Amino acid sequence: MGGSFEGVWPEGVATTLWNYELLKPEERWQLPCMGIRPDWGFVLWFVFGAVVIAIFSRQRFRQRTFDPSSFDYRVLRELAPTQLTGRGPVRRAYTYYAGTLIAIYFAMTFFGGLILRTVGTIPMAGLQVKVDNATMHGTQWPLTLALAFAGFAPMIRPLEIVETWLRQRAHQWVGIPVKIKDHTRQLLTHLETMVSPSVSSEIARLPSWAAAHVEETDSVSRVMIAHEELELLVKLTREEDAWPTGSVRDELRRLEAEQLAEAEMALQGFEEIIATDYFATGPARERTGAVQGDALKKHQRRLEAKLAVTIQQMDRLRDEFGSVFTVFAERDRNFEKIRDSEFRAVMQRTFPDDKVPPGPDVAILLLLFPVFLTYAAMTAAGMHSLLGSVEKSALTVFATAGLETMRIGVIFWLPSMAVFFWRNNLKVLKSWQPIRLRQLSVGTVRRALVAMGLAAIAAVVGLGLLALLWMAIIAEDPARFREVIFSGKQPALAYFLGMAGAASLFVLVVLCAVENVGEDVKHRVMSPLLFGVISAALVSAWMIGHLVYWSTRSGGSKCTLLFDCYRRYNVTDFVVYVLIALLAASLFARLQAGSKAADGLPATTHLKVLTSSAAVALVALGCVFATAVFAQASESSSPFQAVKRKEPVVLGFRNDAEPFSYRLGSGDDRQFKGYIADLCYEIFEGSGYSVVSVAMDANDRFKRLRKSKDEPNYDPHGLESEQKIDILCDPVTLRFSEPDVRADGIFSPIVFASGVSYLLRRTRTPKSGAYLAYVANTTAAVVAQTACKIDLLGVRNGQDQDCIAPTKPVSDCLVDKVQPIPTYQFCAMENHTQIIEWFCKSNKDVANYQLAYFGDREIILAKLAAWTEQKECPIAEIEQEQPYFTYEPYALLVSKTDSDLVQFVQRRIFDFFSHRSEAISLFTTYFPGVRMSPTVANLFLLNGVAEEKLFTFSSPSLVMRPTP
Repeated sequence: MGGSFEGVWPEGVATTLWNYELLKPEERWQLPCMGIRPDWGFVLWFVFGAVVIAIFSRQRFRQRTFDPSSFDYRVLRELAPTQLTGRGPVRRAYTYYAGTLIAIYFAMTFFGGLILRTVGTIPMAGLQVKVDNATMHGTQWPLTLALAFAGFAPMIRPLEIVETWLRQRAHQWVGIPVKIKDHTRQLLTHLETMVSPSVSSEIARLPSWAAAHVEETDSVSRVMIAHEELELLVKLTREEDAWPTGSVRDELRRLEAEQLAEAEMALQGFEEIIATDYFATGPARERTGAVQGDALKKHQRRLEAKLAVTIQQMDRLRDEFGSVFTVFAERDRNFEKIRDSEFRAVMQRTFPDDKVPPGPDVAILLLLFPVFLTYAAMTAAGMHSLLGSVEKSALTVFATAGLETMRIGVIFWLPSMAVFFWRNNLKVLKSWQPIRLRQLSVGTVRRALVAMGLAAIAAVVGLGLLALLWMAIIAEDPARFREVIFSGKQPALAYFLGMAGAASLFVLVVLCAVENVGEDVKHRVMSPLLFGVISAALVSAWMIGHLVYWSTRSGGSKCTLLFDCYRRYNVTDFVVYVLIALLAASLFARLQAGSKAADGLPATTHLKVLTSSAAVALVALGCVFATAVFAQASESSSPFQAVKRKEPVVLGFRNDAEPFSYRLGSGDDRQFKGYIADLCYEIFEGSGYSVVSVAMDANDRFKRLRKSKDEPNYDPHGLESEQKIDILCDPVTLRFSEPDVRADGIFSPIVFASGVSYLLRRTRTPKSGAYLAYVANTTAAVVAQTACKIDLLGVRNGQDQDCIAPTKPVSDCLVDKVQPIPTYQFCAMENHTQIIEWFCKSNKDVANYQLAYFGDREIILAKLAAWTEQKECPIAEIEQEQPYFTYEPYALLVSKTDSDLVQFVQRRIFDFFSHRSEAISLFTTYFPGVRMSPTVANLFLLNGVAEEKLFTFSSPSLVMRPTP
């Protein structure tokens, strides 16, 4: 504390309860993240583990996930999966595979304890897991996980099953191995059209017996087509420059050589068979007719068998060569450099460019960047809620913007990507049927429902994971994480999943727009803009219903100002919803409308469309931001409110209770002075109340407190002594032992702490009586009665006496009368002024009596000091250093007829004590040169519920800021 308080504050008592200096900078975290505080060593081990997983997963990714013996093609049996397709698809598949493993590794590294504890809470046999928290946060945890993922996974059967399934899915995403079989069949089909013109001449040179034999089980034309295809493929394979990229063939050299030798032998064998005389067995010999007949039959059966085997070999080898060329095409699509024009055309027809133009999902993905900037700007300006109960900073603002952008992406981009990926795959397989609104059918409705279901599944998965991530960031510990995710009036998981319906509706409208916007204008059912309006309306309606439902469940307070409503309900979300839904279904839908879309939009203008769409979105979001800023500035600088007539409040003050309440002068509203009197005036300073000050005394103060049956307002024409009082600005002891006396009032927070003590003026005469003086109807009477019972001053010398202290003022406290037997006499007086005047009378009058002045210590000391300064009082004969005998907590007594007044007084008292400098200045004003007791000092600390720095600004909105 400052130097001006050094003589006031007691030693051994803390000067403040706000100990921010005890926090070290590294211990203050802007995002709770469930208390996870990994050190740099932990992070470095995690990075090392991720590299280990990436290296080992590369080797495992090359392993097959299918049974090679189940495929006919040797290329599938001998080549690794990564050798069956191009580098681009392989990189994509490996990214899916390794990225998934690293994502799981990340989750288990940083949130492993939470995941295992959450699993442990599931009431299912075999899932109860006990986790050592120290192990989860130790530096060995990331390395242990990395080794488990990289090296030990094949040794653990459950992990091996999961890893193999993931690898198989990654291979299938790029068409391994099913795509090889399909493309091989397509290549052979297109080769058939290339060799068909020469098939007729080949059939003509086929012997009749061979043709007749083939026709028994097969088609002659098919066999000769297979023969011509094999010859062509052998020719292409034999030529070194037949394929433009030589490096593609390097890994298949051995296989090509083996197949080439087999094919040449099969083709040569076929030529030898058809050139052999079917009706002659060889040179003429001397044989009988029967013998020659049997030999001819054997010869013919042998030729027929050799022909059937050769045809099978040619079919098999043709398929093998076709699969090899399919692998060539998958790994290298540079068909323009193929010398043979006919074969080049076949390859281009077989392997068309399957790259689809960018669709709405790509445009939405590009739009997420301006969405992020908008959320960051809105959050920084205070017009969008932070991600949780955190302080605003650059980190929390960008974290909020990032999570909100991820939420928008999960609602709009992820379902769109899933549905259009499904649509494009079906189009490649020639099994997609367009959804035409003017041709509604059962199949159209079925496809629309499947698209909605797929979008809902993608949104549910994404929103569920986002809810887990979001709550993990803002939760203080795992217990709080589980609580906010699954329980309460607004479970986070249920809240997030409820948004999936908007995603399903959005994707349906966008898909219908894509399918119908490419039609001719005269055949359109709706214009692109109408699709956009419908999309925006459906999404907005769903999200408004979602907000209303959860707002009703949470039971939050209603907002009154426009800016407060904008911020509380995050209206920025709805602006983003409308813009994305409108643009996606109207403008972005035209990106996939074909090479020549409706309204003459060329496919070459895709980039221009995306750029212009992003610009429109940026301008629109910028307008929203400017409008919200203007609304905030308008409300913050709104004209002054209508001046209301101040409501009168009657304050009752004591005339003689120095230093707490006493009268000084007259004719002024602030005619009363004292610690509690000034506190009462400070409470209503600058408020909507008009203060009326009236005097009261200790006897009638509780009777004059306003009751429910009294007139509610102040009577300006009534007598001061008859005015009903709203607040007793008096050192009233907070007691509940007299319910009848204080039944009409409610105590404020404690404003001062004192205790009953006494001043003793002894006599030089032995065996003298004693007078015990106090103010009637105060707690000092109980202490005086106790002093009599225990014979505190040694008056009775063993004699009995009834110690009953009167509660009303008495008139026989005259010390000049003679007491035949020394006893205690009680002097209950009306006020402290009467007592101090009696206590300080001349020595002659009190020479034979002991005088004890009982009362709250601060009051009796202040009375003694004031009387000594104004008149004379024998200070040398008075003992002052007596301890506290009771605890007297002072509080204001407020009439319970006005609950708003009670709350106002309570609030302003805490305001006053929170302004530490002002509160201590009040104490030093009425207790000059006095050091606080530890009890009073602790009271000042406990009543200061806010930091004093909040009271150094002029804005009243900064005072008593509510704690989140």
